[in-house]
Amino acid sequence: MDADMWVSVIVFSVGVILGLVVFMQIVYPLFSLVPKVRKILSEEGQEKSILLSLLFFTPVVWTTVLLFSIFLVIRYLPDYWKPYMLGLGTVLIFVIFFVERRNEEVEDEMITKVKDRMKLTGSDSSPKPPWESDI
Repeated sequence: MDADMWVSVIVFSVGVILGLVVFMQIVYPLFSLVPKVRKILSEEGQEKSILLSLLFFTPVVWTTVLLFSIFLVIRYLPDYWKPYMLGLGTVLIFVIFFVERRNEEVEDEMITKVKDRMKLTGSDSSPKPPWESDI
């Protein structure tokens, strides 16, 4: 195998690894956690700023990182942008396909962050979390 092919394999692998990290940080909160946090906020009658600050700030930052990495590959490795994008695309399809398999620990951690944020702003008046309230 020649060096050109090895560089393509390395660039593809970097695209897969970076894509896995980035797309999990973007896709998972937007498609899995937003409905749960919206339910909590609607039950509590809280402001939407908590939802925006906790759930949309992280995907915006990771999207910026992703776009910057694409820019760097196109700028400094123009011959290898196709394997990089192939790696990113493969992982994106994988992440979207498996986003329904929720990680309970991650969801519980995010719910705890929302509840802590509500306590810090002084807007939490109920002693019980919404998921434990009597309906």
